[in-house]
Amino acid sequence: MKPTLKAEYVREYKLKYPNHSNYTLARLLNKEHPLLFDNIEATRSSIRYYTGNNGHRNRKFKTPFYDELRKQI
Repeated sequence: MKPTLKAEYVREYKLKYPNHSNYTLARLLNKEHPLLFDNIEATRSSIRYYTGNNGHRNRKFKTPFYDELRKQI
């Protein structure tokens, strides 16, 4: 399955800024890509979804993108 455009941007920013918090990344993504990321909270949710940081119950739904990103960070 091909990653979505949002997933690609999240991946790019997580690799570019590995030590930044999800909130900081959300602000950057929202500022630089406002048409794709509506608001900061929705962007943070996307970051948590793609990185598998949505909590214990939702980890079983992690994306294939998650494993690839964890190997690179």
